[in-house]
Amino acid sequence: MSKPLYQGSGASGALALWHPTDWHAADPGATSRCLQQIQIWVSRYRQRRALADLAAMNNHLLRDIGVSLQDAEREAAKPFWRA
Repeated sequence: MSKPLYQGSGASGALALWHPTDWHAADPGATSRCLQQIQIWVSRYRQRRALADLAAMNNHLLRDIGVSLQDAEREAAKPFWRA
């Protein structure tokens, strides 16, 4: 048996050993939710880079899609994890 990598306290306050593979048994949907969140982050990153490229190239293109230069720069400056 492999040695647990993480330690924490259990409900009783006693030291509990936790194995990293135990998280899946406790929450089988965790992997799916994690992958969905990563997909959202990648999508935001790509959209914001494209908006930054538009802002840098031509203000006319931004006007065509109804976005001001200031709004485009503000949105493009956001980190991918912020909605």
